[in-house]
Amino acid sequence: MNILQIDNNYRMLANTADCESSPFPIVFRNLCEYYEQETVRGKRAFHQILFILEGEGEVIHNGISYPLKRGCAFFTASLVPVEYINHRGLISAFLTVTGATVDALSDAFTDDGFKYAEGLDVDKYLSKLRIIRHECETDMNQARLSSLSYEFFVDFLAQRKSGAPEYLESAVKYIEHNMASKITLEELAHFTCVSVSKLSHGFKKYYGVSIFDYIIEMRLRYARNLILSPGRAMTKDVAHACGFPDTGYFCRAYKRRFGVTPREDGRSY
Repeated sequence: MNILQIDNNYRMLANTADCESSPFPIVFRNLCEYYEQETVRGKRAFHQILFILEGEGEVIHNGISYPLKRGCAFFTASLVPVEYINHRGLISAFLTVTGATVDALSDAFTDDGFKYAEGLDVDKYLSKLRIIRHECETDMNQARLSSLSYEFFVDFLAQRKSGAPEYLESAVKYIEHNMASKITLEELAHFTCVSVSKLSHGFKKYYGVSIFDYIIEMRLRYARNLILSPGRAMTKDVAHACGFPDTGYFCRAYKRRFGVTPREDGRSY
């Protein structure tokens, strides 16, 4: 099994595969469900999402301090300088990865390779970590680990910002419920009872991406889950199920996002 169990007490696992030669756009590196967090300063050669289970501390980025307590979390991209400090009994959980796709996610959803959040559903993210852990302890399938890690990072980076106006929340819900259908800006604006201009500018302001980019991201994320699932459908069927009537466009968009075509990705599983 291509796995190194670092410490039973901290339930930490690390991938010992050759990440440099991996064909996958995201490579799972390590995770921990319960870590007595020490103070850390400087840059790391990987991408990480770290969230807080207990205690108090702070994370400092670009001279700005953000509080750390249960429900707080942050993302740091590879080589982004950051400092996080344990003030009192700080316990964290984290997932780290490498790969060019996280660079693209960082560019899409952050301004400078850092994102902070609070009020996080800790149990939800722990559950996702345990699914990845289960894959490590059973099949250790690198394609599956790549897909699960991607889903984890997209879920965190693309989450809605608190305080978004109700019309934007309604737009996001509409997109998620109608992902397989053709969605136009005019249709969304009519549904949310605002102008196209207000909808477009508000969406970019609060979520950090355009409406079109958000729709494509969600569709491709769903498509990859289908491609890597047991009993996979044909590429054209996956494309149509995810709102891509043009299979050729779907394949090109999929390769830009994940570095492989849908067929190549499916064969690797």
